[in-house]
Formats: sequence, structure tokens, C-alpha cells
Amino acid sequence: MTLQNVRVWGESFTRAAADKANFCHEAWAEAVLSGTLSLKMGRQEIVYDDHRIFGNVGWAQQARSHDAFVAKFTPNAHNRIDIGLAMNFDKQAIVDQLYSNAAGTRIFNMPGITGSLTNGY
Repeated sequence: MTLQNVRVWGESFTRAAADKANFCHEAWAEAVLSGTLSLKMGRQEIVYDDHRIFGNVGWAQQARSHDAFVAKFTPNAHNRIDIGLAMNFDKQAIVDQLYSNAAGTRIFNMPGITGSLTNGY
């Protein structure tokens, strides 16, 4: 388990009651089922090809982690297959999540469906 505190120096009082800069960066468990198969589940950093394809962005203000399940199959020393599923959220909350893209939340108009899929906009 890894905790992370992200803030800009001098931005907030460190003993403030509403301090939301602390959060769980990693909390995962891995079950090794055999010499070739393992299952990893929880909040984890996912890194491929020395961070070039997919990485934890450790050079940024905060590192990136994912709520994911990854099955790892390694038949020999030169080959590995990883299959994973991840959940993505816009904010840290347990319920009422809506993942939007970088451009923001869009309103979807579908025939026969009332309301909109917005995040309060």
C-alpha cells in the first residue's frame, strides 16, 4: 500500500481539516497461481515498454495509478501476455461516477430516453 500527498508548496495549511491532498496511490494484491500465471487486483501502477507505451507518469506532480484487474501469463522468459480490465472515474467518490473525456462531459440525446448523461452541467 502506498499513500501519496500532492500539493504545491505553500498552497494550503498542512493541518487544515478540509485537506484532501492525501490519497491511496497503490493498494493491490497479487496471487501467483503457477510459475506462468498470476492475477493482480487493486489500485496499481501499470507500466509497459519502459513507460513509453503506458506508464505511471512519475515525472509529473502526481504519479498515475489505475483501479484494475490484470491477468499475467508468462509461458517463457521471452514472452508475456497481460490481459486487464480497469475502472475509470472523474473524482474520488464511491458512488455516482461518470467518466468523461478530456474535452468534458457531453449531453447525449437518444430517442425514447429522457434526461441527459451529464455531470451537473
